[in-house]
Amino acid sequence: MAGALELVAHRLGLSPSTVSRAIRGQPGVSAETTALVEQAMRDSGIALRRYRRRQPPNPPSNAVRSIGVLVCDNSAGGMPGYVQGICRAAHEAAVDVHVALIPATQAEMITASNLAAHVPVMQNTSLDGVILIYAWPLSAIEIISRRCPCVSIVHQTYLPKIDHLMLGTEDAVRRLVIHLWSEAHRHNIGFFGACNGLTWSRQALLYFRQEMDQRLAPLQPSQIIPAAEEALLGMSSEWSESVAAAIESTRAGTTAWLCPNGVSASALMAGLAESRLDVPGSVSVAAVDAGDRPGSGITTVQFNTHNTGATALSLLCERISHPRAEGRTILIPARNVIIGKTTMPGR
Repeated sequence: MAGALELVAHRLGLSPSTVSRAIRGQPGVSAETTALVEQAMRDSGIALRRYRRRQPPNPPSNAVRSIGVLVCDNSAGGMPGYVQGICRAAHEAAVDVHVALIPATQAEMITASNLAAHVPVMQNTSLDGVILIYAWPLSAIEIISRRCPCVSIVHQTYLPKIDHLMLGTEDAVRRLVIHLWSEAHRHNIGFFGACNGLTWSRQALLYFRQEMDQRLAPLQPSQIIPAAEEALLGMSSEWSESVAAAIESTRAGTTAWLCPNGVSASALMAGLAESRLDVPGSVSVAAVDAGDRPGSGITTVQFNTHNTGATALSLLCERISHPRAEGRTILIPARNVIIGKTTMPGR
């Protein structure tokens, strides 16, 4: 297996000793490098458990005793997996974790003067840092980051001194388009849930357009269905106009829909069912981030949410130790397509 480690090291341009330290969670390797090494090993079919000790990569220093994990409760994606990954790594490192679910409407009202009232966990003066998960308003992230070191998961902050982990949206969209691409769907894949106000929706649509352009499949206006920001975030159930447009487009010949998240995919499928358009018999539906909801059956892309949670903890501990360091962005790589009950490629 030593030869396998040397192969990974050569592939990444690292020394074998750096690769060895990364997978064993030893000091001196950044969380970003560790994440790259782990993904390269998975891609090469090398079992990490044969090398790992029972501790997270770059274990927290003894100075880190308590952290907060703040989640907007409208987040329907991989939130449970992220939290479990954080808590498992924190338990092994003897770090206390305080988890709080904050309503999105409440998060929108946060100011510097009322932060403790809207986010009671921030009254805890022993918190060394905070991990923010999903749809936090930019203004709230800025306020919280002034109080203590922060790391965000799946929310592009564009703020200095904050590390964030982002879904590998481009790779995810590419994998799903390849999955849907067939003789039947070739020129008839649409995008449901376009929203310029949300970075992840805007990026998913951009990459979708690029994939379709590469396949010389020009998109018609009826194949791009917009949605309200509140609906995509799960803050509103008003989908009638978007779903009606998608139903009309489906009846006109669109045979597959790509959605940015599980919320939009579920709303679309409910509307299609009411119109007696069978999924996947009449039309296929896939989502870039369908989340960890058991039994949803939505065709999506798998992300290692538990490992991402552990990586977020490592990043936060580094941020606590080096608060003046520049912020970093780490992509969470897509692993493979989970073929659910909502697509029928090749039909």
